[in-house]
Amino acid sequence: MEKRVIILDFDGTLYSGEHKFDLIPEIIKNNKRNFLPRLSDEEYVVICKEIPSWTTAIFGSELTKSITEMIEKFPNLPISTKDFYDWQESHIDPIIIDPEETIDLNFLQWLCQEYPVYIVSNSAPPHILHYMKEIGVNPDWFVEVISNPFNEFDTTKKPCYEYIAKKENISPTNLYVFGDSRTSDLNPAKVINAKTGHVRDARLIPYMVKSALGLDISQEKEYIISTYNAMINANEQTTEQKHKTELFRDYVLALGINL
Repeated sequence: MEKRVIILDFDGTLYSGEHKFDLIPEIIKNNKRNFLPRLSDEEYVVICKEIPSWTTAIFGSELTKSITEMIEKFPNLPISTKDFYDWQESHIDPIIIDPEETIDLNFLQWLCQEYPVYIVSNSAPPHILHYMKEIGVNPDWFVEVISNPFNEFDTTKKPCYEYIAKKENISPTNLYVFGDSRTSDLNPAKVINAKTGHVRDARLIPYMVKSALGLDISQEKEYIISTYNAMINANEQTTEQKHKTELFRDYVLALGINL
């Protein structure tokens, strides 16, 4: 059998939860000027007016895409995606992690023993390592933990995926990419014909990965059904808990599992 390589996003994938990124917009809003430190205040005002996407961009893929637009429109101004990456490397974003929605560590450790597994994230290394420790993930389990450098020739994760395929000496069709963002994680993988899986809840990753690899999923299916039954049978559910149960049910049904 040909070698198969697993690529996992980090934020929103190894941990999930509807409110995981709730604190990010305010942080970005308060620091956005610092992402373009070499511009004068006058130049920055022009940029904000001429590049509307900059005003609304929040996440790394959006911000770097907007910066690329700036470079194309104002090639003589001191603008670079590296400035944003440098800022990221000195900051850890405040994330809200739901302890009930993190990846099964036993499964993840097993997966890393059986297959070459990589992390490819749009977050900077300090952020990734900080939250890996918080959820109990050992970075040494992986072949490599890669932080997207947002190269200006292609700010997407596609160069990272191509690097992994070359390093492992395999066709990109033997890459299995799992992530929570279609735009950031999955679309760049589809461009090179890698296989993809859209992660909506970290607890579903074992089922999704084993299913994609053609492995037995009976235990994973049983776990998912028992988890759902425990959720619906919990006493005195709050409105928030009921909402979480409904979301989990929808994500499970989308995988074709009958509850």
